[in-house]
Amino acid sequence: MVFSIALTFFFFGCKSNKKLSANAQDQQIYVVSQGWHSGLVVPSSCIADSLWPEKHDYSEYEHIQIGWGDKDFYQNPGFSIWYGAKAVLWPTKSALQVLGLHQLSNLQYYANETVLLQASQAQYTSLCKFLLTQFQQNDSARFIPLKEGLYQNSHFFLGEQSYYFPKNSNVWTASALKHAGFDLTPIWYQSQRSLLKRMKKEGKLVYSKKE
Repeated sequence: MVFSIALTFFFFGCKSNKKLSANAQDQQIYVVSQGWHSGLVVPSSCIADSLWPEKHDYSEYEHIQIGWGDKDFYQNPGFSIWYGAKAVLWPTKSALQVLGLHQLSNLQYYANETVLLQASQAQYTSLCKFLLTQFQQNDSARFIPLKEGLYQNSHFFLGEQSYYFPKNSNVWTASALKHAGFDLTPIWYQSQRSLLKRMKKEGKLVYSKKE
């Protein structure tokens, strides 16, 4: 309870504490782990409002969490040996799960670990451009919704890129960070544990359920 309250104050402080940023134009992004998966948390303004399909608009949220994975395996709330084997054995369609966050303090309910990174404006812009390329768009230039997400305020969208071994969700997150200018070799980060361990050296661990 005490840790949760402290975390809340930390996150709210991150919005106004200029000492956390080396530059006034820096953007704060987050790397999170959820079970086997990892993902990114960015300001909702990273994605243009016009790209969200009707009834699936995430522009009302302060931040969004984005994760990527095999379309069937990722959307399945349980564990499927068939979906898992299919994702490993040959290229499959992908899906992105988008979670809306009104407050960053809500991350404690969705993430096992959260690492804060400072990104320059150029890095942030590159990251947003990368994320845009990961969503498949329909003829109206809007993202294509799939199933409801695994969490409240979340939804799956059809991915543009194929899922194939060894390119899993953690390699995808590492690739996004590499596009943002962080010095990573994505293929080395097959597990969320190895990726989060690496990013702690680049940023600051702000939450862990282990604590």
